[in-house]
Amino acid sequence: MYYSNESIFHAQTAYILSIILILNIIIRRFLFAALLLSLSISSSKSEYNHIYYYTEKDLFNDAVEFIINHEGWHDKDHHPFVGYGHKLTKKDRFNHNISRSFARELVIKDLKQKCSVFKEFGKDSLLLGILAYNVGEGNVIRSEMVKKIRSGNRSIYKNYVSFCKANGKIVPSIKNRRIKEYNKFFNKTKITRNGFKSKRCSSH
Repeated sequence: MYYSNESIFHAQTAYILSIILILNIIIRRFLFAALLLSLSISSSKSEYNHIYYYTEKDLFNDAVEFIINHEGWHDKDHHPFVGYGHKLTKKDRFNHNISRSFARELVIKDLKQKCSVFKEFGKDSLLLGILAYNVGEGNVIRSEMVKKIRSGNRSIYKNYVSFCKANGKIVPSIKNRRIKEYNKFFNKTKITRNGFKSKRCSSH
């Protein structure tokens, strides 16, 4: 059988067009599948991205900075207090001529000691330690406030703020400090974010 060049050309053209059509269909399906996969991944990420691990940390370092900021610097005119309110003892081998970094270490050491006195109160030991740093642990231990906490009564705001007197008179600056301490440290913990949780929003 004889085929003319023209018929052969048309046959080849039709074959090529059919191949192009098939490839076009395959490419379209591939791109559609890729789009669905991309949307699925994006949706999955959105379910995880705003769910984080949170960790509670105590506020000890915050308390140290609070004390430093409110105590101010004690020089030789404030004897026997030095640095940021450290009271000199017979064991101390230094005086008011200390660096601020050393004074900060003294605050850390003293506050840890104060908090240890109130360790039976758990999380409240920090607040009580902060107060004791300023007014003396004996005054705190013997207070009506501590008796209330021991009995389970945690309505201590008025009791705490009442530690604001000097020579029997209320000192506004000290009262403001007590209010700040209470609001910042009573029944508080520090929340920090540490990455993603491995569970979906719908199950949160």
